[in-house]
Amino acid sequence: YENHLRTLPDELLRLSLLTRLVCRKNELSHVAGIQRLSALAVLDLSSNALTTLPAEVEALAALHTLALASNRLTSLP
Repeated sequence: YENHLRTLPDELLRLSLLTRLVCRKNELSHVAGIQRLSALAVLDLSSNALTTLPAEVEALAALHTLALASNRLTSLP
């Protein structure tokens, strides 16, 4: 939350058992590697600079909450 992240740190993407990730109010422009967080149930990427969402997000089978408000998205996978 408000960490001025521009990308998701590789260390974070190694947490394969992580179930909740809140990265709102940052400066994320992409979320490459998000599929590595296969246990995610909640993903909050609100208030960032995202213009696209990678198709890999569809691989997050446990995901039931996806928050994307206040981004620059023009389409979804």
